[in-house]
Amino acid sequence: EPNARYWTLKLLLDNFGLGDKLAETKNTVNTYSVQAFLTAKGNKLLVLNKRNRVQEVTLPPDASGSNVQFVAPSTGDHRPDSVKLSGRLLKLQPFEVAVVTYK
Repeated sequence: EPNARYWTLKLLLDNFGLGDKLAETKNTVNTYSVQAFLTAKGNKLLVLNKRNRVQEVTLPPDASGSNVQFVAPSTGDHRPDSVKLSGRLLKLQPFEVAVVTYK
C-alpha cells in the first residue's frame, strides 16, 4: 500500500523533471520553504511547511486562480488532493507539501 511518503515523491516526480529551471525565489520566513520552477508545463511553485502547525503563505498576485496539488495530514495515505486558489492566500496544513501550478 502506498503511504504519504510515496504520494509526496509521486507529486514531485509528476510536476518536476529534467530540464526544469530554478527561478529566483525570496522567502524571509524560516517556518516554510518555497522554490519557483520554470517547467515545460508552465511556472510552478513548490511550498513545504516545515512545522507541525498551520501556516499561511501569501503568494504573488499572479497566483490567484492557480491550481494547488498537495499531500498533507488531510490526505492521509491517499493520493494528493487539489484545490483552486480563489486569492493569494495559501493555508498549509502541518508538514504539507504543495505544488502551485500557475494558470
